[in-house]
Parts: sequence; structure tokens; C-alpha cells
Amino acid sequence: MMQLEDRVAMVTGGGTGIGRAIALKFAREGASVAICGRRKEPLEQVAEELHGIGAKCLAESADVSKRADVERFFGNVIERFGRLDILVNNAGILFRKDIEATSEEDWDLMFDINVKGVYLCSKVAIEQMKRQNSGNILNIGSVSGLRATTYADAYSASKAAVHILTRSLSKGYAKHGIRVNCICPAHVDTPIMDTTIDFYNSIGVVSDRAKIDSMYPLKRRGMPEDIAETALFLVSDKSSWMTGSLIVLDGGVTA
Repeated sequence: MMQLEDRVAMVTGGGTGIGRAIALKFAREGASVAICGRRKEPLEQVAEELHGIGAKCLAESADVSKRADVERFFGNVIERFGRLDILVNNAGILFRKDIEATSEEDWDLMFDINVKGVYLCSKVAIEQMKRQNSGNILNIGSVSGLRATTYADAYSASKAAVHILTRSLSKGYAKHGIRVNCICPAHVDTPIMDTTIDFYNSIGVVSDRAKIDSMYPLKRRGMPEDIAETALFLVSDKSSWMTGSLIVLDGGVTA
């Protein structure tokens, strides 16, 4: 039996990278999958992949920092599938700036997407999950929210906020059968990695994927599929006694 058979999962930022890998992994394990993101074309491509493996899916453009977008998308998911068992708060952005170079607009944008988006999506999901007396929320954090990271002050602060929100929600909603956990990855080979590489090269620090690989005890960067495998475990019945956990997934770099 597939691990997520007859369950409905929603993945924000589902058009690329980690979100895409999680959506495909869940679908292969029997879930119906709804994905959203700000760009339509990547979502359509992932929807084709989901249909190709026989999954029921819904793909819509939505900005998780906008309440109206979130409520519309969640409403469409419930109308289409009748329930919501899993929410993956994956949508996020990264830019490389220290605090002096970070404008107020930069700060607000980072927190609007990385933190407010988690708040809005979790708030709406919890309303449905309470009616079901069950549910799983999985947040995607970062090792940057666990330790200091140079040239990423706003990003690190936003991910630290996601981590404590994970723990707070896990305590508040356990009585409703809702589990809330968080994966904290290090470098994962997604389009965001290109942002990091380009930034360091721009300030004269030679960077590429091989150099990133050399930083890790396991001698490789993370791949989206690494995160997807852990995500499957955390939303499945195999982790039924886990909630409020921050799972560090980093190839040993913070050991």
C-alpha cells in the first residue's frame, strides 16, 4: 500500500526545486496534490508530470503573502478534493545582502513571503484540519535559521521565525490531531543555489557547485529529492509520534 493513499496534499512553491520534488514524491505515494506558486509556466509543467504518473492534481498561480490568493486557492482545493490532509509550506525567497544593504522594502518582502506566507497558509489549513481532527503541516526552514549566516541577515531571521512558529503551532494544535514539523536544509541544488553562487562570485569569492560540494563531510550538496524523502516520512504515519521537530538535513556541515 502506498504511504499517502487517499490523502490530499498542498505544496506551496510547487513549480520548481524542493516543492516540485515533494509534489512528485507525494503523488507517487498515492496523494492527490495541489500546487501553487507565483509563476504559471513552471506550475503547468509540474502538473503535466503529475498527470503523467496518474495523480489527481490542481495547479494555480497564487502569492502566499496575499490573503485573498491564499483563501481562493485553499477554497478551490477543498471544492475539488473535499479535504486537506497535508500542507507543505515551501514557498520562499532568498537574496544575499548584509543588514546595511538590506532596504526596508527588502526586509518586508522577505518576511511577507517566508513568514507571512507560512502564517496565512497554516491559518487557513488549520481551520479545515480541525474539522477533520487530523492533519500534517510541514514547513521548510533552513540551517541559516539555526546558526549565523553571512550576507543573509533577513533570510536567516525569517527562517528562525518559521522554526519557532513550527514549535508553537505543534503545541497549540496537537489536541486537534494536527502535527507540525520542519525540515532545515543546507545548500540544495535549486535555482536559489544559483543566486548564492552568483553573489559570491560578484564579491570576488570564487564559487561553483564543486566548491559547495567540498564544504560538506559527505562531499556533496543536497538534492531536492533528499528533502522530498524526508518530507514523505514526516507527513506519513511512520512519524506519528513526531511533532514540533526541526529536522536538520545538511550533509553533516553543522555537525
